[in-house]
Amino acid sequence: MTQEEYYDTTKYFESGGKKLNSKYLLHYHFKPNWSEIPHMLDIFIDQNYGFEVKLFWYKPFVKNRLFSFYQSNLLPENILQIIKAFNSFPNVALKQLYTSKSEQYSPEGISEDTYTINHPINPFSINMSSHWTDEKLFQSKEEILFLQLHHAIKIWKETLFQGVLQMHN
Repeated sequence: MTQEEYYDTTKYFESGGKKLNSKYLLHYHFKPNWSEIPHMLDIFIDQNYGFEVKLFWYKPFVKNRLFSFYQSNLLPENILQIIKAFNSFPNVALKQLYTSKSEQYSPEGISEDTYTINHPINPFSINMSSHWTDEKLFQSKEEILFLQLHHAIKIWKETLFQGVLQMHN
């Protein structure tokens, strides 16, 4: 994958770049805090529960940026079941941010976890940054289910990233 292909999001988002294309159920974007291996990871899950992963990263002692792409139709079963259950809710009312903090700006170098979800009734975006998110604020059934999805994707994301690193060692 080239740098241009990595940054080209026209396949995934409608014109303007904010609304997820109807072909996709979910977009997850991750950018870690200060880390040993700088990287960003994007996961796109489509209507057929297949997925694509785009990874931008650096390898120690290699000056070039590295771009990886992985595609599969085998979504982890736990994530598949959570997404199906989540989409079965007739109406989802999630906030864009669940925080108990009152500060206006975040410290530099915090990790970033953002979701764009094409729920059948109510598409939405949610920021799950480790600095801002207060998990105690997730109260309703759909909020708790979304939190389960977030935790499952975080574990899966790390497995995907470690797999790419192992392939390139």
